Amino acid sequence: AFVAALISSSEVHELVLSLAYQIAAWVPDVAKSSMVHLCMLCLLRISAEKDFGGVTNTAIPSSYPLRGRSGPECLADVIVGCAAKVVLCDEGRLESIFPAALAVLANIAPHVKVFSPDSA
Repeated sequence: AFVAALISSSEVHELVLSLAYQIAAWVPDVAKSSMVHLCMLCLLRISAEKDFGGVTNTAIPSSYPLRGRSGPECLADVIVGCAAKVVLCDEGRLESIFPAALAVLANIAPHVKVFSPDSA
């Protein structure tokens, strides 16, 4: 019930952007591996909700630090970049959350209208 209420609120994109930013910022830091795990599992839980699909096409603010070079992006592009950063991490310490990262991608992919060239 909590996640459904969260998804129906107008702040859900801010939460997802925060989770994605923290994952991207903490992937290189070995000391923050547990936080990467927690953030990815939160993202997985949110993405599993049936109404989350519509949120993935929300445009992100131009001030967001992880924007790509190709201009306007949606929330799905940020999630793809975050999952890619986890999977492409050259250390083996994050292998345990590869399935979660791939599941997040599988949860959002059917709902995304257009991916940016950076995330495609």
